[in-house]
Amino acid sequence: MEITGRITRDAVLTALKDERTVINFNLAVPGGYKDKNGAWIDRTEFVRCAYWLNSGAAKLLTKGTIVQLYGRISANAWHDSDGEAKAGLRFHTSAFKVIAGTAKKNEHAKSQQEQTATKEEDDDLPF
Repeated sequence: MEITGRITRDAVLTALKDERTVINFNLAVPGGYKDKNGAWIDRTEFVRCAYWLNSGAAKLLTKGTIVQLYGRISANAWHDSDGEAKAGLRFHTSAFKVIAGTAKKNEHAKSQQEQTATKEEDDDLPF
């Protein structure tokens, strides 16, 4: 299965007791449908995601980044602290591709490029 969306907050890396790590993050997946009158209704689905394969990937999964995820969905059921039954879906990510980074990252990269260009111009070389 494949889904594409925008990460809603920075990914959280969690270390488990058995020395494994998991990256948890949430994805906003845009979509919609036509109502009975034919008018388009925008609807965003929020998906809880987990990635187990590489803990270093957490630095790529930041708020605002658009990613394409590949994996499978599973259903979860549990009882909250009040004893109320809860249910939800989780997307188990087996691979992902960054489609577009955040504006914050782009500004940082642009700033670094400008600093490099400035250093190159200050050479005092005669040619």
